[in-house]
Amino acid sequence: MTGDRLLSLLQHKPSGHSACDRYKAEPPIREIFIALSVFLATWIGILEPASLLGQTTGAGIPTQNIRHIRRSLLPSLPSEALKQLGDRLERAGKERLTLVGNFQKGPYAQPVAFRFVEESLTRRLRFETGTGSAKEVLLFNGGQFTKSVGTLTSDDQVLVQTLLDDSVEQFFIAQMNGLASRYLGKGYRVEDQSDQKGRSYHMYQVFAPVPFRKTRSLQPKNYYINSRTLLIDRIEYDTASQGGKKQVVVEIRQWGQIQGQRIPVQIARKENGEESLSLSITSAGLGSSADDDTFVRP
Repeated sequence: MTGDRLLSLLQHKPSGHSACDRYKAEPPIREIFIALSVFLATWIGILEPASLLGQTTGAGIPTQNIRHIRRSLLPSLPSEALKQLGDRLERAGKERLTLVGNFQKGPYAQPVAFRFVEESLTRRLRFETGTGSAKEVLLFNGGQFTKSVGTLTSDDQVLVQTLLDDSVEQFFIAQMNGLASRYLGKGYRVEDQSDQKGRSYHMYQVFAPVPFRKTRSLQPKNYYINSRTLLIDRIEYDTASQGGKKQVVVEIRQWGQIQGQRIPVQIARKENGEESLSLSITSAGLGSSADDDTFVRP
């Protein structure tokens, strides 16, 4: 872990003051018109979103190199939401995130310890489980996968998709990439989670590239932004599967704070209402981006 310092997480307790007090709602009609115009133009091949003009990775995910997020270029609500995270996506020196905790495949599986290193802006990650001879490493370097043991499975792809593409960071990266998005309004509520009942959300929809496909395809993703904290608590979308359409929900169940930055510390993925994986973070560290072998050699 080159230069990263692991620190214990402090649970974030939102103050009684709402960051939303400073937010003025964007005109939904204008946002919808712009989003649909870009989307329809892309569909018929007249115009491509900025992200689709960049490099197409080996995983079939069109990307554009982004060094940092520029808050001044974001609409007002995403700009305020980015501010709540700290400045790790905006300034140099905090691009690499290292997480340690427990990983569980489904609610009844035995939890296993993991170590996760990610640079979301360059689409690179390293996911380790086990130790010694039982250690397994999954790498994604922005263009291809490497696995230390066995062959790549669909579960591996789902894990990478959850950590990279279904992440809070990806919401802001999509905005910088110029992907079509629209503000759907406020006052949305979630009824399938007891600890979420009563909470109100702003909802943003982003037309994001479908990962792991060679053909260019977009899918709408809904981001639930907590009306009081302006943190993203839920990401929701439908995807195709062998059995038909599948609803995917990624829940940020708890936020933590490290070095003045907020990060998710409890994450769960559900498919058609059934939990398929979860991660519980116990410690974390932030460091500078580096061109080392972290994302190359298992």
